[in-house]
Amino acid sequence: MSFNPVTLEVDGTLRNPVVLGAVIAWTLLLVFLFVLAISLLRNRWAVAIIVGMSIVVTPAAQGILVSLYYAARGFSGAGLWGHPPFWLAPVAASILAFGGRALLQHKVSNAA
Repeated sequence: MSFNPVTLEVDGTLRNPVVLGAVIAWTLLLVFLFVLAISLLRNRWAVAIIVGMSIVVTPAAQGILVSLYYAARGFSGAGLWGHPPFWLAPVAASILAFGGRALLQHKVSNAA
C-alpha cells in the first residue's frame, strides 16, 4: 500500500467543473429532502427550520463533496480558493421543491 501525501489547491468557485458538480449534486439532495419534508411535515415552521438549516450546512457539505471527489482521484486533501455562493443550492432547491409541489397540486385540482 502506497501513501500519497499530495494535497491540491483548486479554484473553489463555480468556474471549476468539480465545484459546479458538487453544487448540482447538493441541490438535488436538498430538493429530495425538501420534498420529503413538505410531504411528511404539516407544520410550516418545521419545514422553514429545515430550509434554514440547509443554508447553514451548505458550505461545509459542498466542500466535503469536492474533497471526496479529489480524494477518490488519489489526493490526500483539497483546499479551495474561494467558494460558490452559499445561498445558491438552498434557493434553487426551494424553488424546485415548492414550485414543483404547487404545479402538481394545480394540475391535480384542474383534473378533478
